[in-house]
Amino acid sequence: MGAAHSSVFRDFCLQHYGPEESAALLDGADPHDASAWARYLDNDALAVFGVFKDGALAGVSEIAFQHGRAIFSGLFIDPAYRGQRLSSPLHDMRQNYLRDMAFDGEVVTQILQGNVASEKAAERHGFVQYDCWEEDQARYNLYRLSL
Repeated sequence: MGAAHSSVFRDFCLQHYGPEESAALLDGADPHDASAWARYLDNDALAVFGVFKDGALAGVSEIAFQHGRAIFSGLFIDPAYRGQRLSSPLHDMRQNYLRDMAFDGEVVTQILQGNVASEKAAERHGFVQYDCWEEDQARYNLYRLSL
């Protein structure tokens, strides 16, 4: 997704994450400002993907690029569209994006322990658990992908 999708992405985030979490994504910028979302989507250290169903944005995911790593994050499916395996095209889009750019760094993701649907989706798409960690009393499983 690019800056042209800023309004639809903004509306999706505000609806599903709320204004406070949306503002945090934007480093404190006004979450109602479409230009702030355009800047977010135009960030070279980030790639954002969306899957549309029946003309509506049904799910989003991201790749954050940090220190030679590609970190798969932010996969969220609108509850109205869950159970339709929409995470699969989002996983595929991200992996194809990295292959197309010949990315040769480490590809990782973290999943909250107990989020069985996300763990199964990651494993279906080639991720292998290699560690776990805890932050603020939440435990996460760490996964790695070989492209």
